[in-house]
Amino acid sequence: MSTVARRQHGATERQARRMSVAAVLLVASSQAAPFPVLDASARVKPYKDRGGALMPDQEDMYTLIVSWAAFSEAENYEVCQDCPIDEDGVRVNTLGTVRLLDLDDTCNGKPCVVYQAMSRGRHTFHVRALLEAEPKRYTRWSVPRIYDVQEPGTVHDSATIRDEL
Repeated sequence: MSTVARRQHGATERQARRMSVAAVLLVASSQAAPFPVLDASARVKPYKDRGGALMPDQEDMYTLIVSWAAFSEAENYEVCQDCPIDEDGVRVNTLGTVRLLDLDDTCNGKPCVVYQAMSRGRHTFHVRALLEAEPKRYTRWSVPRIYDVQEPGTVHDSATIRDEL
């Protein structure tokens, strides 16, 4: 097989894999997942103090509100910001930040987490539910949602798979 033919064959295989992954994600999103799933969009607000004034010297920082549908078996939730999670929903190492949330941490009745002083840029989030406290038993980490924080408003997931398709 010539070099050109091998390149074309490799490109075709990569495209087929991407389409296969996209199809799996589409099917998975249409069925109830066995873990919490983050909303496809998040809210970005100006970073303000308790009185409603912009935080001095932090005009480039924002408040980010990330939410998801309640998971019926959850005793509480954990949200991992910028953590490496593999395709099986397992945390790869200790990079990133995990926040523990109670069931009453809600925004308009939905579970949520509010990040103050969020910097501009792309941030990746995963959520999981604690199912039992003793012994601890969790769901897997959710598929990632990547929000590109740039200005106040609604920010939509910009997951890498869609960038490649």
